[in-house]
Amino acid sequence: MKTALRIIWLSVIGLFFAGCAIFDPAEKSSGGYFQDHYYSCGPIALQRAFSRLDLLSDEILISKEIQDRGNFCREILSCFNKEAASITWPKEIRYICKKYGFKIINVNNIKTLDHNKDVAIILIQKSGTLIYHWACFPINENIENFFYDKTKIVRIYLLKKT
Repeated sequence: MKTALRIIWLSVIGLFFAGCAIFDPAEKSSGGYFQDHYYSCGPIALQRAFSRLDLLSDEILISKEIQDRGNFCREILSCFNKEAASITWPKEIRYICKKYGFKIINVNNIKTLDHNKDVAIILIQKSGTLIYHWACFPINENIENFFYDKTKIVRIYLLKKT
């Protein structure tokens, strides 16, 4: 009896802390793709970078290629918060860049990038939060102040054609 009560109690607590996403999960297309990921910052930053490097691509195609690899973390997190379906992880950015024929060079300082020659994918964070955003240099303006004075540049991936 005690075990049954514990299971019920833990289930109720789990649902309470899970939020409404358990009852309103992230929407998937008939093909099983998270639709919110199609137009999220990761695929959009990649599409912008590729177009800047004269490679035509589409953010929906890029998103599907990312999702085709599967991501357990995105699946699980989207059960608790449907906005998690939009997450693009750094390893996914690196995979797509490599797949499209680009070498990634890690750069430590955005000020070393040349607006006229360089194209980079940059991960920024709102300091003190779990809010992240992918941006494309030089297309996205004001990357260093995206979150105003709370902007922290986490990663800079300079793209070079292989």
